[in-house]
Amino acid sequence: MDSDQLVKVYFESCYPYAPVFDRLEFAKLYGRENAPPLLMQAILACAAQFAPLELLKNCSFENRVTAQREFLNRAGLLYDLGYEKSQLRILQSSLILGTVAFSIPLDKDFRYWLENAGRIAVNMGLHQKYVCNSDLPRIHG
Repeated sequence: MDSDQLVKVYFESCYPYAPVFDRLEFAKLYGRENAPPLLMQAILACAAQFAPLELLKNCSFENRVTAQREFLNRAGLLYDLGYEKSQLRILQSSLILGTVAFSIPLDKDFRYWLENAGRIAVNMGLHQKYVCNSDLPRIHG
């Protein structure tokens, strides 16, 4: 499969709208063929929405629906088996999978993944963290 081209499609079409992971860190891992599998399947599922049909056919998929179903099923299986141990990676993957629009009925659709991302973020305490910009005036009250 030509995953390089699909990853390129992801970074051109999807990443700018949901930059939920460090692009350079991912590039290093991907270059060493060590990209996190759950995150990789999420990226491929998202990219399949925007990839040219010819590219999907070169990857042995009949059409976009077949490609998306395969990547989503793989991601779901990796998630269900607990393959990924990093909560941050699961959160990132869930956020990406929550952006995948598809017309096929699945047990784990975009609502499942977005709810999962929210649950993980709360469990990680991310709802209690904030970024303090030193250039902004402080409000005392």
